[in-house]
Amino acid sequence: MSDENPEHLLASYTLGGLSDEEKERLFAAALTDQELFDRLAEEEKARLGFQRPENRAHILNALRETAPSWTEEIAAWFRRPKFLVFSGAAAALAIAILVLVLPSNNGLTVTLDPARGPSISMLSVETPGTQQTLPADWSQLFRLPLKQHMAARLGINKSGGTPVYRIGEELRIGLSVQNGGNCLLLDRQEGQLPAQLFPNRFNSTMSVPAGQTVFIPPAGQGNLSVAGPAGLHQVRLIVVPGDVTLDLTAPAAWADQATIIEREYRVVPATDR
Repeated sequence: MSDENPEHLLASYTLGGLSDEEKERLFAAALTDQELFDRLAEEEKARLGFQRPENRAHILNALRETAPSWTEEIAAWFRRPKFLVFSGAAAALAIAILVLVLPSNNGLTVTLDPARGPSISMLSVETPGTQQTLPADWSQLFRLPLKQHMAARLGINKSGGTPVYRIGEELRIGLSVQNGGNCLLLDRQEGQLPAQLFPNRFNSTMSVPAGQTVFIPPAGQGNLSVAGPAGLHQVRLIVVPGDVTLDLTAPAAWADQATIIEREYRVVPATDR
């Protein structure tokens, strides 16, 4: 298939139908073509979804011992001597694709609070006066691009890209930072002011110790009761190193150092199934 152009190669990428040589030509072309790069990242999302256990469990079980992961394939390709001339750009491509397509919960398991305290509203988690601490143009915090400089994880108690919660259902959120840092966690529904979930009335400081998982709400405080109206929610985690001040009124001072990851979930009426 030496005469195939990048468009044809991209069409076969999701289903894993490319040879090593074809992958090499596709990745190299993406380094110089922004549109192709963006489409490659989207195709990788589709390829990961196609390989999810619930979709292809019987195939994955048979191939798990022999089939390399997509990250292993890309890493092996970048280690080839003839590709070293692209080293700087290739590293940027690899990192960018990883940030774009890796699930933002990053393997963090979150369960409902086993203490089974009464569920509480999302707004009651906030520290009193939180809305006064958000910048006047708080939406700028959601315009910052997603990126991952630090090893941080964000998860909710349902799996999937955009899990669905009925109004009144219970929800719980967790976050951790491998080497510690200062964190801000916001939940917003389009067109509404966000709820600041961390820091909160239970954790008054932005600091998250290294390796510690913080749950919202914390153990013994019940779970969050999902409220209306129905719609799409974004849960955004912003992390900076521990020696950087997360000044919400001046994001330009820390944005370049920030790790920003996000989960989405959808709220539907209690009667929806």
